[in-house]
This record gives sequence, C-alpha cells and structure tokens, in this order.
Amino acid sequence: MKSLARKVINWDAYYEIEKFIENIEDESTRIKYEKLLEEIWEKATEIDCYIVNKEYENHVKELSERGVELIAGNKRSISSMWSKMFASSVSKEKKKEIFYNSFRWHIFSFNEVDALKGNEAREAFDAARKENIYIFYQFSDEAYLIKNGSLLKAEDFDIDSSLEKADLYIFSPTEKWTYVHTHEEECGPYFYKV
Repeated sequence: MKSLARKVINWDAYYEIEKFIENIEDESTRIKYEKLLEEIWEKATEIDCYIVNKEYENHVKELSERGVELIAGNKRSISSMWSKMFASSVSKEKKKEIFYNSFRWHIFSFNEVDALKGNEAREAFDAARKENIYIFYQFSDEAYLIKNGSLLKAEDFDIDSSLEKADLYIFSPTEKWTYVHTHEEECGPYFYKV
C-alpha cells in the first residue's frame, strides 16, 4: 500500500521558499510570508491526514473483503505480551541505550536479538503459520487480534514509510514468531522466532 500522502508539497521547493523568506530583510514582509507559508503547511497537513486515513481505511476494507478479520484489542496488553515474548533477553540498560521505548525494533537493528531481515524475513512471514495473530503499531493506539491471518502476505504491510502506521509488529503467541515492519527502508523488515 504505497501512499499518495506526503506528496502534497514538493519539499525541495518548500525548503527553498523557507530559505528565501528567512533572508527577507523587511521584518513585516518576512512575518507576512512566514504566516502564509505556515498556512500552506497546515492545509497540506490536513490534506495529507485525510489521504492517509482514507488509504488506511481502504486497505483495511480490502483485507476484510479477502476474509481477514481484525478484532480491536488493548494495545498496552498486546504490546506488553510482545515485549515479554521477544525482548525479555535484552537488559533494561541496553533497551535504554538503543531507545527501545521509541522503537522496539531496535532490538533487531542493533543486533541485540538475531533475526532474519529483508527478503528472508518476508519469505519467513509468508511461510509462517498464522492462525490467530496480533498486530500493533509503534505510534498508534490501535492493536488487533487478526483471525484468518493465513490470508496475509508480507506485501500487505508495504506501506508508505512516512505514515504513523509504518512501524508495525505482528506476532503469533502460540508459534512464538514476530514480523516487524519499520519506517526505515534500510532496516527490516525483521522476522524472529523464539
């Protein structure tokens, strides 16, 4: 699911305009232009959020039409279950050092836990047994129990890396594996089995 979002503004042009405005000597003109640019930013962000939400809704609808059932769950308990299952071997000190609370997947990118990555991770996820699995997002309060997870493929989670739902964690508590998709194209995805 590649997004149209974040394409509302040509960022190179935006930063050039910002630099131009910074160099305006007349303070009242500079302030006027700064306010106009801020309005543009706010409107572009509004459009961006609308696009992101619509694309996500369409993606969830598409998954549902394929037979994947998402049942809302409690993020705190689901993410806690993930941490106990996959990150318990990493010390509190090390977690702090690698910014685990901000990015749980750092346990893989910093090689604290040895996981498959890239295409090997995708293939392992596609081949994994996926009866009742869980999913939660790093930067969203959403978490789900997924029924009929066997209908999912790694490509279903190839979402725009700039979206808040780009950092996602999927796992099977019975099979004890996890698939983690990050917002960093050069990091992951990761697949780890206990």
